[in-house]
Amino acid sequence: MGKSHWGLAAAMLVTAVGAGVFFGLWRPQPPGVTPIPGTGVVYVAPGGGEKADQARETEIVVHVSGRVFRPGLVRVSASARVGDVIVAAGGALADARLDEINLAAPVSDGVQVVVPGPGTRLEAHSAGSETANGSSGLVSLNRASVGRLEDIPGVGPVLAQRIVHHRQTNGPFREVEDLLDVSGIGERKLADLRRHVALP
Repeated sequence: MGKSHWGLAAAMLVTAVGAGVFFGLWRPQPPGVTPIPGTGVVYVAPGGGEKADQARETEIVVHVSGRVFRPGLVRVSASARVGDVIVAAGGALADARLDEINLAAPVSDGVQVVVPGPGTRLEAHSAGSETANGSSGLVSLNRASVGRLEDIPGVGPVLAQRIVHHRQTNGPFREVEDLLDVSGIGERKLADLRRHVALP
């Protein structure tokens, strides 16, 4: 092979290598991916692509009303609790009666969380309220505050305090009949209370 042929072959080889390098460096990048020059490292923009779609799918919308700074609709994680929802609404106002709702109660998409204040009457469908058992007007033995228990006919501040103390000392009531273990509650009193209380 003559010198001219060797020269032509060398030129073609250099051209092929150069083209390979060019297309290797300039190949299209996926959306949200940026090469960092001189490092061989790419930067993936956060919040893009499939992960962002999955994050949106795990969010829920909850209606917050009552004694919060920003009442209205809020977006929270699907695993959020009532306390998280209140924070998302800007937090509770100073006169909010947080002891009357269950801050640890889970929430679901489309529910309403009512943060009560002075004079607020919680409805049975309010997430995290004592009457969240689905039975209108019933008071939850395991969630109600002393003040809420006093709303039950025939229950005064002393008996209400005994019920709460028993719950704190022995754990949640497992059945309504457990009220018989509370000092001051007998069979007749229990029969009266059955119409006004519920579990959990």
